[in-house]
Amino acid sequence: MRPCLRLLGFMFASFFLLTGFGKPRSRVAVEPKLDAKTLTMRFVVQPDEGIAVNSDGPWLLSITKVEGLKLEMKDGKFESKAYDEKIPGFEVKAETLPDAKEVKVDYTMRAFVCTADKKQCYQDQHKGTYTWNAKS
Repeated sequence: MRPCLRLLGFMFASFFLLTGFGKPRSRVAVEPKLDAKTLTMRFVVQPDEGIAVNSDGPWLLSITKVEGLKLEMKDGKFESKAYDEKIPGFEVKAETLPDAKEVKVDYTMRAFVCTADKKQCYQDQHKGTYTWNAKS
């Protein structure tokens, strides 16, 4: 039984090393813009020094909790695979609710980055909460 446990532990550790899980090599900045009642939020990936954005890969933005916005949710979340290379990241537009004093969204973003020489690539998983109010 012990050899099976060792093999399972080795496979588990290898999975995390080979898939690039670990400390993210980039971060996400949210850039808001209000036009009339529509709030546009750009979720921009900012790679660390020596790292470049890799537009390949299945990028994904998922928003699970929304306050102050009319955002169409399906099964309790909003998902977008519409990665925009020019940003690099995602753009989400939604109408603000009339009585909302602030907007708050919980998001998760899957991003892909590589070393500048493209010898190693990584999948970064970002999770955060973004809060916007009319005074910001």
